[in-house]
Amino acid sequence: MTRAAFEDAQKLFRSLYAANCFRQCAAACKHITDTGMETTHPIYYTLMTGAFALYARPFEHSSYVGGFDAGIVPTEELQLHERLINVRDKILVHNDPAGFPIGTSGEANQVVFISNPDIQTGSRWFYPRPPELRELMRLAERMVAIVESLANEVIERRRNLIPQGRSVLNVTEQNKPFTKRP
Repeated sequence: MTRAAFEDAQKLFRSLYAANCFRQCAAACKHITDTGMETTHPIYYTLMTGAFALYARPFEHSSYVGGFDAGIVPTEELQLHERLINVRDKILVHNDPAGFPIGTSGEANQVVFISNPDIQTGSRWFYPRPPELRELMRLAERMVAIVESLANEVIERRRNLIPQGRSVLNVTEQNKPFTKRP
């Protein structure tokens, strides 16, 4: 296939993969907020971390199809997008002890000592609350529409390369057809 067709195949894969990630992110946020799940619930942290990771995933680089940059995010949402990526990268997924400060009490993730006279340890972890999750859900839903539009543009442009019946998109071998039979 041509270089342009190969790049379109990669863009199509990236777009459809991103749409799925954003949908799953929104679904996790919706479940947390609709059920009124408290931050103390045993699966709150898991669902919330999953939602942030799923939102960020399409912006990570893949060896075959690349990744999206922040240019696909609406301008008025860039500040929220950057905050979400920062929380994912420094707090939730990679757990950076120098992540970012919370008010006047120090970094978001800390190990705390209480000595009186025995030494006890505890942890303070950052948990985004439902208002932040509603913002994440709203942006994820908006991103679904954006990446689906990108996917539809590629499908329309490359319709002639998609055979009748079942086929699989080729994103790994430029010297082969746009699709291959499974």
